[in-house]
Amino acid sequence: PDTVGISARSFGAVNVQVIMEEMGGGGHLHSAATQVQGLSVDDCYAQLKHILDIEYGGSSEPMKVILLEDVKGKGKKDQIIEVAGGYANYLITSKLAVAATEENLEKLAQEKERLKQQEIQYLNTLNKIAESIEGKNITLTLQVGKDGKRFGSITSKQIAEAFEEKYQIMIDKKKIEIHGEITSAGIYPITVNLDKGIKASFEVHIVEKRD
Repeated sequence: PDTVGISARSFGAVNVQVIMEEMGGGGHLHSAATQVQGLSVDDCYAQLKHILDIEYGGSSEPMKVILLEDVKGKGKKDQIIEVAGGYANYLITSKLAVAATEENLEKLAQEKERLKQQEIQYLNTLNKIAESIEGKNITLTLQVGKDGKRFGSITSKQIAEAFEEKYQIMIDKKKIEIHGEITSAGIYPITVNLDKGIKASFEVHIVEKRD
């Protein structure tokens, strides 16, 4: 089939990358292109005009909208952007955005505040968990044969189970960081990487038990 090549350039006001991506191509903000197979020049023109009508057609008055989802080349969820009236209508009817009315802006502000308070509460919970872990210690036994050979090493699963048994505090074994293998008697520092950069430390005391 015939191939129609389209090359697009922009001085900055128009994001030609987004337009060419709609037609199967790509590029950059100011320079993009595509190759369309199976369509005539007239069909390509009609398709391109349709995309431009959606993107920049309709009302010439710019309109502010609140994005409900990430829109490539336009913005992220909850971002307030200003676009051409025709494209704003497309975003709204596609349920990708809502008009930035006073009511919707107030709802957005309330939602952001709710998420902020939720984050604060979560961080407080993490800090309390860290405080309950910090500075504690547990003792584990490492089996040693008659010839002095040690059987394996202490695992994060064993550490988590022993900590819960002693303190009734559950620790996800995946969050336990062991600094080197535990294969002999001694005192070993353990770090628990909770979340959001919050950590806690405790010690594992290893004693050897001989057969």
